[in-house]
This record gives sequence, structure tokens and C-alpha cells, in this order.
Amino acid sequence: MRRAALACLLLGAMGCAAEDRPDPWEVRAEAGHDSLDHGLAPWREVLLQLAWRPRTGLAALGGARETDRFDQRDREGFAGAYLPLAESAATLHVEGSASSTHRVLARSAFLATRLTTTSETVREPFA
Repeated sequence: MRRAALACLLLGAMGCAAEDRPDPWEVRAEAGHDSLDHGLAPWREVLLQLAWRPRTGLAALGGARETDRFDQRDREGFAGAYLPLAESAATLHVEGSASSTHRVLARSAFLATRLTTTSETVREPFA
């Protein structure tokens, strides 16, 4: 959870950069509850995410998630970014997460992809 808070603070610091959108900040809160059959305990999940999208193709996000599955509680912090590359039609997408409890969730995960667009598509994170 401390890492997720640090990621959110870093996102806030990035807000000092030039912004093309009048309102580049997004806050997302989610909660879910799934009832299972065969006598299994229900699943529960709570998520809070902060994202900064100053312009198309550039974004940074971070947050925290707590899950309760199979009667085991897990916590996870995550962060990610969409970064335009030197060539105009490509974006680097990176994400990482870490769980201090990692009973059901992965201890850590990392993703990096290179996104490209064609003239028929629009490059817009979170679209």
C-alpha cells in the first residue's frame, strides 16, 4: 500500500508538466462482489486508481486493489504509463504490480508493449 501511495504522489508531481487537456486527472473507484455456488465463499474486490492524461498518447496511472478470494485476502499496488515514442505512430505501454500478501494474486508482474496505430485507428489510452 505504501508503494501505491508513492506512485500516486509521483503522478501528482508529474502534474506540474505542461497539460494540453483542461482536466487531465481521472479517479476511478470500483467494488465488486461475486457469489459462488457449491458452498464456496464469495469473491470481493475493491480498487482505487488515479490517472493523469495530459494529452492523447501520454498517460500515467497508479493505484491499489484489495481482493478476497477463497477466504484469502490480498492487497496489490500497481502503476503504469503510456509514453509516445520518437516515431509518431507508436506508444510504449508499461505496467507493473506488486502484492505484499500474494496469496491468490501474483507477487509481482510486469508488462511492456509497443502499440502502433494505422490511419483507421485512434491512439487513445483508456478509450
